[in-house]
Amino acid sequence: LLLAGGVGAVYVMRQPKLSGEVSVDGPSANTYVLSGRKAWTIGSDSKARIVLSGEGVAPRHAELRPHGHGVDLVDLVGDATGQPTVDGAEDLFSARPLSLEVRGENERNFQPVYNRHTLQHGDVVRLGPHTLTYHNLAQSMQSFDSGDSDSGNTDGYYDDGL
Repeated sequence: LLLAGGVGAVYVMRQPKLSGEVSVDGPSANTYVLSGRKAWTIGSDSKARIVLSGEGVAPRHAELRPHGHGVDLVDLVGDATGQPTVDGAEDLFSARPLSLEVRGENERNFQPVYNRHTLQHGDVVRLGPHTLTYHNLAQSMQSFDSGDSDSGNTDGYYDDGL
């Protein structure tokens, strides 16, 4: 966006938009198409954009925030050491740790999220009894278009040899 006037031009940067899709498995199974410029709250509060139930889920547990051309997963419950910082979280924390963990599409082990993590296509997030899988449709198509197939075909189409 360019605003012109007077002596020079002024550039105004717009807040990036959320994009992609989140698939939730577990007691609150659903699929959400991310959109807009505002953060999406994840938690047990009925006002959250993605409502999850079950032990180990805080009312406002995490957020998905737009970041450049991607999405950041932000921990709203713990501090840099993973200790609870939200009022009432201590009670939930003693019953079952309020954790937020992520693993890449091709990784075996989950790693804790301390503060924030930029999500990549195929990342799996574990929050309480739920797993959430992030799909960045642009990254998915980029991988497909780059010819990452065993056939050696690089034009983005699969050739089954028939």
